[in-house]
Amino acid sequence: MSLVIQMDRFSQTITLSDGRTLGFAEYGNPNGKPILYFHGNPGTRTEAKVAELTLANEDARIISVDRPGFGLSDFKKDRTILDWPDDVEELADSLGLKTFPILAVCGGAPYALACAYKIPERCISVGIIAAMGPVNRLTRRLDGVSKRMVFVNKRLPLVFRFYFWYKMARHARSNDETRIRKRMLIHVTKNFSKPDSRLLIKKPKIIDVLCERMRDVGRISTKGAVFDRKLIFRNWGFKLEELSKKVKIFLWQGYFDKTVPISIGRYMAKKIPNCIAKFFPDEGHISICVNQMNYIAKSLTSALSE
Repeated sequence: MSLVIQMDRFSQTITLSDGRTLGFAEYGNPNGKPILYFHGNPGTRTEAKVAELTLANEDARIISVDRPGFGLSDFKKDRTILDWPDDVEELADSLGLKTFPILAVCGGAPYALACAYKIPERCISVGIIAAMGPVNRLTRRLDGVSKRMVFVNKRLPLVFRFYFWYKMARHARSNDETRIRKRMLIHVTKNFSKPDSRLLIKKPKIIDVLCERMRDVGRISTKGAVFDRKLIFRNWGFKLEELSKKVKIFLWQGYFDKTVPISIGRYMAKKIPNCIAKFFPDEGHISICVNQMNYIAKSLTSALSE
């Protein structure tokens, strides 16, 4: 069991058995029911602050973990998605968690499902929001920007690395807060749905969280994000049909999600055993994480008492 080093609740680390540092943050009620949170790509542990801002009276302790190469976590060369559950178990042991539910957003979904596949005895439930699916089998279902993004991530990773730096990282390294905020608003307005844009106008604190995440990602090399994307767009090492029926899996997605087509969510819901899927007619990629967070957290934590 590794010693937890805590600078503050939002900047904690452990040293893994192979010597790497794993970073994480805690949000919500420190004495509440634990939920492990896996961020999207690009993203870091700070992304889970959205959950803390939107949770009402839910008794939840959100433990948000940086994947290798993100935030406070060291990069790991030649890792696979199925290596991730080993890191998660070490973290859980350090925190004294025998079992736990997992909540993952977009690019964090493959890692949450890897835990359901590899450590079903500890991962009692999994919730995936706007989940990126196994696109190596779903390319035919994508169109527009999504299809081009699949091609770039699988075949031209250096192009994506430059795109990521140009669109996000270089702005994140600026000391001009107005510039970062403006870039985030432009990015959401251009690439996300109307429900997402309306949300940021209505709740400016959410913009603050997204800007903080952008700064956190921009402080480090783009290598971690690019490598993580490469893994997501390749074979995960397991099939959805092979997931344990012992693990209750929730899937939530908005009809207006422009980042992950709803066809992917429907496909995954059919393939995953014991999957409980709900599609929200008025939500987008970001808005669902805010407007439905209380419902989502309650669904996950209720599994602890069953």
